[in-house]
Amino acid sequence: MLVHLPALDAAIAREYELQGRGSSGSVIQPGLFDARALHEADAARGLDAWRLAEHQRRLRRLQEMHVPDEEVGLAAVLIVPAWG
Repeated sequence: MLVHLPALDAAIAREYELQGRGSSGSVIQPGLFDARALHEADAARGLDAWRLAEHQRRLRRLQEMHVPDEEVGLAAVLIVPAWG
C-alpha cells in the first residue's frame, strides 16, 4: 500500500501554491539622477526567476517520487536463528 501518497500530494499542492505567489509586479519609479530603483527591480526579477525555477525543480522531484516503482523484486532473505 502506498501510504506516502497523501503526504506527497500535500507537498505538491504546497509547491503549486507557493509557485503562484510571485512578485508584486509593482511599478518602478526610477529617480531622475539615480538608477537604484532600476537595479533593485533587475535584482528582484532575477530572484523571481530563480524562485520559479526552484519551485519547478521541486515539483518535478515530488512528481517523480509520486510514481510508484512497478518492478519490485526480492533482494535478500535474512534468516535469524531462534534464541531460547
